[in-house]
Amino acid sequence: MAFQILLNFFIAVIWMFMNSSLTATTFIIGYLIGLILIIITRRFFNSRLYVWRLWSAVKLALLFLKELLLSNISVLLLVLRPKLNLRP
Repeated sequence: MAFQILLNFFIAVIWMFMNSSLTATTFIIGYLIGLILIIITRRFFNSRLYVWRLWSAVKLALLFLKELLLSNISVLLLVLRPKLNLRP
């Protein structure tokens, strides 16, 4: 997995030097080109593509943020309720 990430980064940097433009836009375009090249040549890698693990991590982070937001809203509603139903 680390080899794939480094290879994709290296392809993006090479793309930047080939375009002689050291901007973030050319890096992103080069990164996407590298990603496409890695997907095309995925049968030469022994492990799974890192893109799927990255996508799983993004989904997990979004789920965490959703649950965090929902719990904050429920606490906010409990605090702002005019009468608290407390039974010690």
